[in-house]
Amino acid sequence: MQTLERRLHRADRLAALGQMAAGVAHEIKNPLASVRTFAQLVSRKHHDSRFVEKFDRIVPQELDRINFIVEELLSLARPARLQCAPVVLSALLQRVVEIYSERLQQQGIQLKTDWAAALPPLLADVEQLHRCFTNIVLNAIEAMPTGGELSILCRPVPKALIDFTTASNRGTSSDALKDLPGS
Repeated sequence: MQTLERRLHRADRLAALGQMAAGVAHEIKNPLASVRTFAQLVSRKHHDSRFVEKFDRIVPQELDRINFIVEELLSLARPARLQCAPVVLSALLQRVVEIYSERLQQQGIQLKTDWAAALPPLLADVEQLHRCFTNIVLNAIEAMPTGGELSILCRPVPKALIDFTTASNRGTSSDALKDLPGS
């Protein structure tokens, strides 16, 4: 009986390790995809000063992200701490969009962005948010292999909606409903 339990426990650990490896591979694959795109274009666009400037800025950033992911993997024994700081969401979104602009263009994907210029900064871990938005954009690109339209909209959430959500979580949504427009 103990042998069976040990085998089950080992199988669970191996399954968890496999899931972790898949997650790490996915996280490393994202910045590698953008570096690869730039590397493929160097021979055709090395005379384009805007491309070279973009290459010089983005490729080192993406390589730094790969290094960060590997460093995180090496420090798995230590619990991860969020590095919260004020984050200007529009600047972060612009950085993510810029990384994939060449790939969007190559695949015939039209990008539409609409974010308020005066969004207040968020208190968040910039690397985690960057990873999140990168995954969303890359998944969208992969979902449109023959082109399409990618729209990114970022707006402040109306206070009434926040109040409604908070009240709903407490089970008192009827009070919050009266504050919503049209109620």
